Parts: sequence; structure tokens; C-alpha cells
Amino acid sequence: MSERFGEGAPDLFLLDIRLPGGRSGVELLHLLRDFGLTDEVPAVALTTYAGPGGREALLEEGFDEYVSKPFLREELIGAFESALPRETPLR
Repeated sequence: MSERFGEGAPDLFLLDIRLPGGRSGVELLHLLRDFGLTDEVPAVALTTYAGPGGREALLEEGFDEYVSKPFLREELIGAFESALPRETPLR
């Protein structure tokens, strides 16, 4: 793991699919994975684009879970719990 994250890797990435400047959360996830910095860090996609097949497409891109906006707190927590290894407590 790179020291770029300070004391250790983050527990999880929550990436919005539409980012400012024309980039996407998918591109950011690919950059992080390509550099080998975050292979073991789960990622949750957050998006307003909830069309047919959207969830499956994001999972194929490397996300571990998906949450569509607007969402309930329980939906977001459920995605975190599903994506995180069982031994990682939610803080």
C-alpha cells in the first residue's frame, strides 16, 4: 500500500459517478486501481443515473456496491456493510 494515504489505506471509497471537470468516478476508480494503490479497498458508486442495467455496469467497472440518488440513510449504510469485509466495523 502506498504511503500516500498516510497511516494506512482508507476502509472504503465512496465515489460519485459524475465529478466536476468532466471526469467520472469510474475513471477515478480505474486510476486508483491501475496504480495499484487500492486493490483491496472496496468502492461504492453513488449516482443519479439509475437506468436499466446501471447497477450491473458499475459493478462490472469494478465497484463493489451501488447506491442511487436520492437515497435513504439505510440504503447507504447497507451498501457500506455489503462492500466492507465483515471484520471492518462501521464507525
